[in-house]
Amino acid sequence: MAPTLRTVIWDFNGTILSDVELSVEGLNLLRSRRAMHTVTVEEYRDIFGFPVQDYYRCLGFDFEQEDFSLLSREYHDHFFANMHRCRPHRHIPELMHDLRQEGMRQFVLSAMQEPELRRLLDLLGLAECVEAIYGLGDLLARGKVERGHQLMRERKVDPNETVLIGDTDHDVDVARELGVTPITLTMGHQAPHRFDRFDHPRVDSVEELRTLLL
Repeated sequence: MAPTLRTVIWDFNGTILSDVELSVEGLNLLRSRRAMHTVTVEEYRDIFGFPVQDYYRCLGFDFEQEDFSLLSREYHDHFFANMHRCRPHRHIPELMHDLRQEGMRQFVLSAMQEPELRRLLDLLGLAECVEAIYGLGDLLARGKVERGHQLMRERKVDPNETVLIGDTDHDVDVARELGVTPITLTMGHQAPHRFDRFDHPRVDSVEELRTLLL
């Protein structure tokens, strides 16, 4: 942990937003349209990762036969049409509001398209908790290291006083690229055992996360 914590950078999907079931539903919709077998939530959490294109290949999608950008659009059409069904993880809103009351700087750094990200945070009543929102410019979810560096530079964030909270090994990699401390919330898109190779803090509940931050 940062010795003096002043800044929290949040991932969004799977960390703030509980959207794993919707993600698996969208994936299985794509698979059913291609006569492929469905996957369970457990199977999904064992294989999901970044780059997303590689994860799709692991699941048997053939990008010599179809365009990845069109597949991504097909998936996101379903996701955005149904994301109103998703809510934040239990106790995340209270924690974010309490961090704000304590004077903590908070940012969101996500692989989601930025306009949709802003709209969702506003609908969830969480936009007021964060100083700035950094999403991506397209649907291809290539990664967020560059946007993270932009956040750190533009907002003059001290990496020694900052944690990045995420739910994937990519978030761990991003945190290390930015020089900040990663914290993994294991309730999201990757199964807990996938973090056994790391030695950074990880928590299995928002209550544990609160203990680390406040």
